[in-house]
Amino acid sequence: MQLNILKPITKSGTSDQTSPVTLAVQELSLRKAADIKAWDASGVLEYADYIILAEGNSLNHCRALASYVCTLLKKNNLPKIGGGVKQEKSPWIVLDFGFVVIHIVNQELRQYYALDELFNTCRLIPIEQHHKF
Repeated sequence: MQLNILKPITKSGTSDQTSPVTLAVQELSLRKAADIKAWDASGVLEYADYIILAEGNSLNHCRALASYVCTLLKKNNLPKIGGGVKQEKSPWIVLDFGFVVIHIVNQELRQYYALDELFNTCRLIPIEQHHKF
């Protein structure tokens, strides 16, 4: 699977394929997360400049996605400041990396809480996903 974010994002707005948002979205895609969306929330939300939302297909898949993203971003010098993979049995995991917040949920919770609608005042970042079979 190849993923192309039309506008790679960094906090400064520069184009960079190694930006935390680009890396996180690519890792989620590589690890088979579904319906990945990213929003530019700068100027709209006080707690984050970027929001990423992705679906896992089970509790274990959600935990694995979170673990892979945390490991990748830590290797790229972006330590997690909040949230994470807990021992609780919730398929909604929130990862807080400061200016980037990542929500990993199952489809049922995403629809029940209408999570996509929470960020409808933010600008949706175009993401193209190309599946190779």
